[in-house]
Amino acid sequence: MAAKIEQFEAPRRQFQEANKHLQEKITENIRKALQSSSKVKTASKIHLMRIKQKALGPKSVSSSDRVYFSIKKPLNLEPKKVEIIENINNIKPIESVTLDPELKDTVPVFISTKWSLGRAIDSICDSCNIKNENNKAGNTKLRLFRQLDGYCISPLKMDVDISELLSKEVLLEGDKLVIEYIDSKVISSLHETAQIFLVE
Repeated sequence: MAAKIEQFEAPRRQFQEANKHLQEKITENIRKALQSSSKVKTASKIHLMRIKQKALGPKSVSSSDRVYFSIKKPLNLEPKKVEIIENINNIKPIESVTLDPELKDTVPVFISTKWSLGRAIDSICDSCNIKNENNKAGNTKLRLFRQLDGYCISPLKMDVDISELLSKEVLLEGDKLVIEYIDSKVISSLHETAQIFLVE
């Protein structure tokens, strides 16, 4: 019996390891580009300060648990095009990064570090007045992306904790994030190890 369980569990573990490695490589790619510029670091600090001054979110979240981002809202309800990356060798290195500290065209928000990603998306939608039907069967689902590289934050796993994403630097406080509608068929067809990026 144990041998049969291991027969099924071993491939799942391999998938999870491959997915973790791919996600880490993508995050390393963007963070290296960010850290290479002192101008970017300064812009990030200014940006975060401005977010905190105007951020929207549930007052029930204690100040010690709050983490701040600026959110770019969807322009319409149409699903956006995405690029699916399954091979680590297909990740393009980022040559340079520009970070605009202005809050133009974004909504400053805060969420709780204790929430899951799914709950955070729900709260962001409430704060930004975005139509959210992620809990219903439909043609589209909302997903969260980093604006700098278009990387989708955990496209399949909505129960991942915000604190975990922060500790792994998948998210950094003050990030500009994009929330967009994605075709439900694209998400349901994703391989466990796949990652997706917004296509401009």
